[in-house]
Formats: sequence, structure tokens, C-alpha cells
Amino acid sequence: MEDFNLELLQKFRKFKTEKFSEQDRVNEDQDYISVSEELSQYLHSSIWELKTQVKDLRKELVSLRHAILAMKDDQSTEYQKHLMEEEQKVEVLKLRLKIEKERNRSQANEMASLRAAKDEEIMEYRKLLMEEKQKNKELSDEVERLQQLQEELISSRLKDTKDAQLCITTAGGHVSRETTKHTKRTGGEKDK
Repeated sequence: MEDFNLELLQKFRKFKTEKFSEQDRVNEDQDYISVSEELSQYLHSSIWELKTQVKDLRKELVSLRHAILAMKDDQSTEYQKHLMEEEQKVEVLKLRLKIEKERNRSQANEMASLRAAKDEEIMEYRKLLMEEKQKNKELSDEVERLQQLQEELISSRLKDTKDAQLCITTAGGHVSRETTKHTKRTGGEKDK
């Protein structure tokens, strides 16, 4: 189109600068008019082509917009579906966490009650152990006291036996031996 304009401009200058006769000027004017008409027809056809291209581009733009909107709707639907799935997963995880917390709390309560029961049992065993220790101490004291009594009894019997032997020995030697043997047997049986 620029070439056409340049050509037209050159022709116009050429017409202007040269001196023509009136006939030439009429011819020149007719040439100018024909060139102008050609240019006008060219411009009209170019405008028509451009309008057609603009219409086609607008149609393409509208179809692209529809396609983009459809894609966006599909993506939006897909995103919403994905979002709902993720929200459901989060809800399931929250529920599992709540169940685990409850389970841990009940286990902790069980452990605490078991620990309390064990502590009570241990306290009971300690109490029984203390009582048994006390009884053992009392029994040990009693055994010790009885052993002392036994020792005292034995020592007093021995003393009585020695005194009796002395008495019998002065009266006669034969009877004192049997008394000593008899005393030893009866003292030995009591010790057993």
C-alpha cells in the first residue's frame, strides 16, 4: 500500500511540475481522478478485508474466551472437587486425632488407676511387712526371753542338782549317782 501511495505521489508531483497544455491538464486531471478512484477502490477493498479480518478475529476471540471460561469452569470444578476431597481428609484426620486423644486419655486414666491400685497394694504389703517385722521382733524378743528363762532354769536346776548331789553324797555315794543320772535324763528331755 505504501508503494502505491509513493507512486501516486510521484505522479502527482510530476503533474504539478511539468507544464502541460490544457488538454494535458485535462488528461492529467482524468489520470489523477482515475488514480484517485483506483486508490479509493483499493482502500475500500482493504477496509472491507480489514473489517472481515476484525470480524474473524472477534469471532476467534469470543470462541477463545468461551474455551478459556470452559477450561476455567472445568479447572474450578476440578479444584473444588480436590478441595472437597482434601477437606474430607482433614475431617477424617481430625476425627482420628480425637479418637487417639480419647484412647490415650482412657489409657492414661487406666494407667493412673492401675498405678493407684498398685500403690495401694504396695502400701498394704509394706504395712503387712511392718507388721510381720514387728511380730518377728516380738517373737525374737520372746525367744530371747525364753532362752534366758531356759538358761536360768537350767542353771538353777544345775545348782539344785549340785546341791542335791552334795546332800546325797554326804548320805551315801551310791544313791547320788542314780539321782544325778536321773536328773540329767529329765533335764535332757525337757531341753529337747
